[in-house]
Amino acid sequence: MKVAVWDTYVKRSDGKKIHFDILVRSTLKDEAVIYEYGKTILNLKTSNQQSYAAKNANFVTLKKQHQLWFHISRQGFHIDEMENCN
Repeated sequence: MKVAVWDTYVKRSDGKKIHFDILVRSTLKDEAVIYEYGKTILNLKTSNQQSYAAKNANFVTLKKQHQLWFHISRQGFHIDEMENCN
């Protein structure tokens, strides 16, 4: 399966940047849905972020990702936490 990777940064109120990737099926083209996935992880992790908007997530690549197929196929997305997500 090919997945699309959306590199995402959100500035926290303490000045640190939250950095995570949103991985979705490569066939998903609706950016509003992808941004909602980003909001989901932010709501779970912190209420201390500044506004999250479309400009925070950028499509970066397509890659093969077999180990995440089950998770993405059931939930629709996977979040790869990278920096300051706690």
